[in-house]
Amino acid sequence: EDALERAISTIERMEKWANEGHEHVRPNVRSWNSVLNALSRSNERDACQRAEEILWAMSTPDAFSFAAVLSTYQKSSEAGAAQRADEILQKMEELYENGEIDYPPDVYHYTIVCATWAKSGDKVAIPRVVQILSHMQERHRDGYPEVKPNTRTFNAVLDCLSRGKEVEKAEQLLYHMLTLYNRGDTSAAPDSFSFNSVIYAWTRSKKRGSGRRAESILERMLEYHRDENSVVRPDARSFSHIIGYYARTRSPDAPYRAEYLLNRMVAMYKNGYEELAPTVYSVTTVMDAYAYSKNPDAGEAAERLIKLMHILRTKYGATKFVENTMVVNSAIHAWSLSGHEDACERAEAWLDLMERKYESGSIEMKSNTRSYGLVLSAWTKSNDPEKGKRALDVLHRMKVQHELGNKDVKPNEHAYSLVINACAFTTGSVEEQEEAFDVALAIFDEMLDSDHARPSSLTYGWFMQACSRLKISEESKEFHIERAMKLCSQNGLVNDFVLARFRGSASDSLYTKFLAPVLSQDMLEASMDRPRIIISQVPKEWTRNHFKRNRGRSGGQSPWWEEGAS
Repeated sequence: EDALERAISTIERMEKWANEGHEHVRPNVRSWNSVLNALSRSNERDACQRAEEILWAMSTPDAFSFAAVLSTYQKSSEAGAAQRADEILQKMEELYENGEIDYPPDVYHYTIVCATWAKSGDKVAIPRVVQILSHMQERHRDGYPEVKPNTRTFNAVLDCLSRGKEVEKAEQLLYHMLTLYNRGDTSAAPDSFSFNSVIYAWTRSKKRGSGRRAESILERMLEYHRDENSVVRPDARSFSHIIGYYARTRSPDAPYRAEYLLNRMVAMYKNGYEELAPTVYSVTTVMDAYAYSKNPDAGEAAERLIKLMHILRTKYGATKFVENTMVVNSAIHAWSLSGHEDACERAEAWLDLMERKYESGSIEMKSNTRSYGLVLSAWTKSNDPEKGKRALDVLHRMKVQHELGNKDVKPNEHAYSLVINACAFTTGSVEEQEEAFDVALAIFDEMLDSDHARPSSLTYGWFMQACSRLKISEESKEFHIERAMKLCSQNGLVNDFVLARFRGSASDSLYTKFLAPVLSQDMLEASMDRPRIIISQVPKEWTRNHFKRNRGRSGGQSPWWEEGAS
């Protein structure tokens, strides 16, 4: 901004001297263009307005003047910037046709406007950039050689199509660029951005088979690099976009496709493509692909990938491949969702390693709240009759870590609630189930007295399930379910999840007694079973804190680490 103001001040002084008789110092087009260029690079809020005022005040602006103003609009985040840039471009055409300026718009001007439309996200952006591209081609045929679309022009249109999810059109345009290039038009040669735009568009598409379509574009890119244009090389994004797509789809074959792509990336890196050095993120994304698909091999795959990281670091110089909290958490996550019979022990083994490494001074392996939450989540899905006690042990470890000064570990409501969940789904002998209930009750009561882990809707719902499922006396069952529902309603935390759990846990008499203010005689007579009540039917006082306390999770949805909890 200082440089900009100095440039403007200098121009103003030059004009003043010229008006005082020193005509030889009067600012010329190049002088004003320096100011316009400074405005195009500035972060001034009114840069566009100031640039345009200067443009129209100039006696004979040239092509650079218009380009600088258009670049200012391209950088702007103001609403309507693309439309205004488009209008300036059209005015430039008109001025040239009327003989008022010496230079017509060239490919650079049109490309800037296309890029501005792409960035805008406006609903008219796609049809407008297509119109501009067609207009450029028409003007080129009419004898304007400098307006011929080039790689940057096509890329701006591709970017607009990609952002607008017009993936089929983006792919068609890419193949049109390839056709032009193979016919000898090197100015239209696709580059890495061209291919990556279409790959990205497919990975964000909801069309069936989008992952395979993205892979086909990647294959065409590799073929283009190998056989047609060796200068254009794939980069990490070419692979990571597709790997990320497979991590999100959760289809059965997704993790295998993700790992296949990672292995291809690794192979090319070993062969000298340094720009394809896999990152920690790309590896953990593959781990997540296995985890989210609940693949039975997820845990073993995660450990295999960690070994790969070690090999790449020690033998191939991939120094950024360091085992850290994110990596180990991904491995624990994979084990927690694998359904493997040893999942809990293997997840805890990684947690043990984190605690030992951190204790010995390795900050990179510092455990955090998520680390313990993922191990707790693993125990909720275990068939071990002592799962409740094992989950309680993990919670105690959390507390110890926090007390020892690890502020990244916070024993919170989620962790406490997962212990109750583990207890609720305990199987085994009567004695083992009674012990599980004692743990659940102790945790529930501790949460009621806590100032950092107060019960949420999820807590109340799971505790009622513990009362219902575990083999305790009917009298105790009825007492604790009613108590939990009363506390939940008094605290304004009733939601559909709580209502469903109460309906499945309470006796007929307790259900009808507690919901008497809501249940009408017609509802009771019309239902063969106990009537189903939804959140909109209960008193607002019962639900007043539901959204605030449950962080926006409706229906009792679990946070990300609890996926698959029983």
